[in-house]
Amino acid sequence: MREEVLEMKQRLILFDEMQATEEEILSEVGMTLDNYEETVEKHYEALSDEDKEWVDRQLIEWFKNYKQFFGGGCSLNCSSCEKHNVEF
Repeated sequence: MREEVLEMKQRLILFDEMQATEEEILSEVGMTLDNYEETVEKHYEALSDEDKEWVDRQLIEWFKNYKQFFGGGCSLNCSSCEKHNVEF
């Protein structure tokens, strides 16, 4: 389950980074962005603390690699990222 949650969180970041339209999001995941965000949060909250930590670590590493590969100017020198709801 934690792998699925990680993929869902990654997809949310990509939607934001690519400024996806509601139509694109609906086509991709079959629901609106708000509903998808709620679904992701419910699945995340259902995880054990250990799995949440794993998801957070993996998401941070993925995001660092994503930003390094695609640019975007994110230095990742902060303690938290409000934009993507990622804690470092």
